Amino acid sequence: MISCRALAALAFMSGLLPVAAETAVPQDFRDAPAPLYSGGLRYPDGARIRDLAGVVTLVVTIAPEGRVTDLSVEAEDPPGYGFAIEARKAVRKWVYPGGRAGTYRQRVVFSLYDPQHNPDGVEKSVSGIPEAPAPLERVDPVYPEKALAAGVSGQVDIVVQLRADGTVARADVAQETPKDYEFGRAAVRAVDDWRFPPGTSTDPLIVRVTFKP
Repeated sequence: MISCRALAALAFMSGLLPVAAETAVPQDFRDAPAPLYSGGLRYPDGARIRDLAGVVTLVVTIAPEGRVTDLSVEAEDPPGYGFAIEARKAVRKWVYPGGRAGTYRQRVVFSLYDPQHNPDGVEKSVSGIPEAPAPLERVDPVYPEKALAAGVSGQVDIVVQLRADGTVARADVAQETPKDYEFGRAAVRAVDDWRFPPGTSTDPLIVRVTFKP
């Protein structure tokens, strides 16, 4: 007579018993493909009236054709203002490049200094926003050719949001003087590659970049 233990072993080897599926480990957000469509992000009203920025980290599963098949919230900062709810609603409709199927971390940043959330380009007051600490690593901005040819100096206030490791998650122009010389664009491109002390606050911080010919 074959024992129950032997029957179970035979069933397992013959494939009759289901094998637990291996849980997908999400790849880091830096490895995630850039979405082809990433619109539909609505700023939560409760956060807007308080002039709050937010960061939501989602775990997103992408199908071979590029559509989102599953997502979950991994982190929301600050919680309780609707950032996670709005991020989930928007990212469900995002479309990614085909052929990049997998599970990724997707970071969604809400910033009132972002043109997406400030379409009229109205400059925001930086009063009350703490100054960022001195960067450990910085890249000097490329002086805009138009400004250099005209001998024009400039100043740009950048609002940054940092990751826990001190790298820049987001950089947006708050104020730019003078305009029409591309100082803001040059400053953002440089600050994106700056690195600050690890553990610096993830709340919005202000960085001032000056240009002198």
